[in-house]
Amino acid sequence: MLRASAGRLWRSRSQQPARLVRGWASEAESAKKDGIEEEAASWFKSFAKSKLNVILTGGLVLLGVNFAGTAAFNAYYQHQVVSTLLKGVTPAVEYPSPIARQPLREKIINILKPKEPTRFYHIITGSAGSGKSTLVKEACVAIGGGVGYVDVGPAFEVDWGQDLGNAFNFRFEEHMTMFNIATQTVLGTKVKDRGEEHPLSSLRRSAEALHSAAEAYKRKTGRPFVLVIDSVDRLAKDEGSRTALEALIEYAREWAQAGIISCVFVTSDWSTVNQLRGVQPGSRAAPPMHVDNVTPQEALQYLESLGVTGKLAEQCLGLVGGALLLLERCAGMVKAGTPFPAIRQVMLNMIEHGFETAGLLDATTQQESGLAVIEALLKNKEHSIPASQWRSLVPDKDCQHKLLKGGVLKFRHDEVSFESQLALAYARDCLHGRLSPEEQEKHASLATKSPLARFWWHLW
Repeated sequence: MLRASAGRLWRSRSQQPARLVRGWASEAESAKKDGIEEEAASWFKSFAKSKLNVILTGGLVLLGVNFAGTAAFNAYYQHQVVSTLLKGVTPAVEYPSPIARQPLREKIINILKPKEPTRFYHIITGSAGSGKSTLVKEACVAIGGGVGYVDVGPAFEVDWGQDLGNAFNFRFEEHMTMFNIATQTVLGTKVKDRGEEHPLSSLRRSAEALHSAAEAYKRKTGRPFVLVIDSVDRLAKDEGSRTALEALIEYAREWAQAGIISCVFVTSDWSTVNQLRGVQPGSRAAPPMHVDNVTPQEALQYLESLGVTGKLAEQCLGLVGGALLLLERCAGMVKAGTPFPAIRQVMLNMIEHGFETAGLLDATTQQESGLAVIEALLKNKEHSIPASQWRSLVPDKDCQHKLLKGGVLKFRHDEVSFESQLALAYARDCLHGRLSPEEQEKHASLATKSPLARFWWHLW
């Protein structure tokens, strides 16, 4: 038994070093493992820190590139826009006038490029077909730099403010950064301005961009930029477009007062002229310039350029006078072999629509007073009456507007007359005597009455 106990004790003591070795190995292995984990953790922390530095650095670089690129792009864009103003935006003249009309050309050039800059905006008006747009276009081309010509096209209702901006290559992205532009290019998305949905948004943005460019232009040249807007009467056709016209007039007034942009409006409609003139004398509108029909000599010269001479040219001149558009229409029928009596009837039928539009052929509220005006015009040797007599015969503003709307009567230089020789011929042939002598006498006596008496007479 003692021997067995001694054996177990010896075996126990002999195995103790092995356990110690295994314990030391286990501890060493654990320490090694802990060291690797600490080293891994340290490496990961270092890696994450370095990546974070890279990300932050890259972000700062991208942010700097975004702002610097945007600033550089805007500077380049502004330079391009100012260069456009310096070069001018001039129209194409498809049909140059064969008539010199030098005095009128010089007047228009003096408006577009005056010797001394003025702080007023201008209005050029005249009958439809009088050649005013051709003269204005040719003057713009002759001047070139510092003039921008914009025509109100037939489809202006789509977005005329956008058309105005497109004429000067405005990009309408003043609220965008380089990142926005790149995103829009790559992804096809569009960053919208918060006020972009407003009906006058594009006009406002075009006007502001033009204002900024014109300021830079004036710093370079010392002169205001000239903005020519042709066919502006198209903006007065309905309520929506009239809002745009009213805003445009306000811009023109502010630009003129600041001496930055000088606007020139071209129109055929006298009611539009009155709207452009505004309330006198506080208006910034200069007195309107009228482009009258050509002289008889110029009319014959024009017909000759169209291949019509001799007796037929004289007959066409006697029928339509110096209205270039009507002369061109007559020349076309002459070259087609139409006899003059047939030409005359065609032209009278055409002008009849204008009298119908004016309400002179049907039972309208303005017919009687309008026929009284016709009789007064036919009796006058110059076929015109003063504005005071016009207001006496037609005291109602709405009736005045309707009578002038047909394009057969015109209000110019504080007098009323026939719009064309053709309108005079139709009135003499078809309307003379339509008003009874008694009614003519009533209207004639009415012209001498006081304004209050005229009001009660028409009310009655």
